[in-house]
Amino acid sequence: MVQIKNITKSFGELEVFKNFSLDIESGKITALLGPSGCGKTTLLRILSGLEKIDNCKTNSKFTTTKQSKSDTLPDTPNQQEITPHQQEITFGQVTGVPNDISYIFQEPRLLPFKTVFGNIDFVLKQKYPDKPQRLQLIEKYLEMTGILESKNFYPKQLSGGMAQRVSIARAFAYPSTLHLWDEPFNALDTKIAQQIFNSIIDIIDLTDNAQPTTPDQPTTNPPIANPPPTAVENRQPTQSPLTVIFVTHSISDALLLADKVVILGERGTGIKNILDIPTNRKDRSLTDNTLATIRQQILQTIYD
Repeated sequence: MVQIKNITKSFGELEVFKNFSLDIESGKITALLGPSGCGKTTLLRILSGLEKIDNCKTNSKFTTTKQSKSDTLPDTPNQQEITPHQQEITFGQVTGVPNDISYIFQEPRLLPFKTVFGNIDFVLKQKYPDKPQRLQLIEKYLEMTGILESKNFYPKQLSGGMAQRVSIARAFAYPSTLHLWDEPFNALDTKIAQQIFNSIIDIIDLTDNAQPTTPDQPTTNPPIANPPPTAVENRQPTQSPLTVIFVTHSISDALLLADKVVILGERGTGIKNILDIPTNRKDRSLTDNTLATIRQQILQTIYD
């Protein structure tokens, strides 16, 4: 579980979060809805380490509970004159964030001097030293996003929607258990978005049902006696349940993909409501009574 506790973040005089807390359940998709400027993207950047919280300990991105201000001051005769509101500082805390994260930004962020294939291959080399394995993996996700035929194109030859599909393929190809998505479907036309939706649902269902392999469990291939180091290094990382946190302005996207919808208020006001979506993703339709009811709850929360 990713836990965010009592974080504070400001940009100059602009306060985005004040003592903000949120728990993100592992293996689930959590959608963040809210007005522009309320801190949705900032929250993703904090989780990824691209932004630091204001109330953290020195030289630490994420930190712990509380500390007396007097503990940080030298022993002086004036120490007893500290006022009560100065005595205690609340530090923010973010826990449960893995080292490997896949991040889909609002813009594709592709390397201009590398092809579509090269952009994905670049981030996989350390994780998958075996080139044929990388080739298979890259082609799988390029096909999922409908851009396999353009694998030798450079970014300048791609439309905005095609470039964003490369970004989505790159995120899924990279072996991570936490995905951060910042409005990933905005540049896609409806047909392509629906195809990717379906593929994402299949992938998430696969990782949800995957069981880690232990020495007592049979494997697909027969065991290798005294395997060489390369055989060990080239094994694909074990699949684990995928946790997704995604920012969207689309209520429909949230309803079709998310397990939970977190609705933020205006900047600095925090969470207005959290709604669970109980139905199976593969069975969802925007015309369902359950989703229609949740949509009304979302709208009521937003405009309340």
